[in-house]
Amino acid sequence: MLTQLYLNRNNLQGNIPPSLVNYKSLVALSFSDNNLSGSVPPEIIGLSSLSIVLDLSSNYLTGVLPVEVGNLKNLGMLDVSHNSLSGLLPNNLGSCVRLEYLFLDGNLFEGPIPSSLSSLRGLVALDISDNNLTGEIPEFLLSFGSLEYLNLSFNDFEGMKPIEGVFKNATATFVEGNSKLCGGIPEYSCPDATRKNPTEDQTLLSN
Repeated sequence: MLTQLYLNRNNLQGNIPPSLVNYKSLVALSFSDNNLSGSVPPEIIGLSSLSIVLDLSSNYLTGVLPVEVGNLKNLGMLDVSHNSLSGLLPNNLGSCVRLEYLFLDGNLFEGPIPSSLSSLRGLVALDISDNNLTGEIPEFLLSFGSLEYLNLSFNDFEGMKPIEGVFKNATATFVEGNSKLCGGIPEYSCPDATRKNPTEDQTLLSN
């Protein structure tokens, strides 16, 4: 009975075979560091028996992250980093309540961080850097007591940079490369809200 399948660094090419879904006892599956292409098969991303790891990182996968990811309710680590996945992060990610390690970095994901991720309270590491994510950094991240590593760098986040929770630890949080963020530290100072607008300056000069 096959329970763990690790095929890392084997120069594998082509698509991930959906037929792997027939291995109903798989608890760990890794195809990292290959030359796999095509989309992520919904059958694989939703293989509910997986409980240790699903690692598809460092390939050439495209398309969206299927909503079937929500079936991975017992998974401890999901890594799809360094591919060319795109679209919105699915709300169903919030159903993966056993996740401790979530790596989505180095893709083309866009839109805000889904509020459903507030359910992932056991996260130890979250990396969503090097994407096209937007919106404000959600406040629920401040209450993640287990979070030891958070990388939000090189996206398009805006608004105030939090200073509580994991953000108190400068060696554990990374937010560089978000030009619209402000606050927290001098490098991210916010515009002075009390500053006069240009028309006020012109009025003063004319008097």
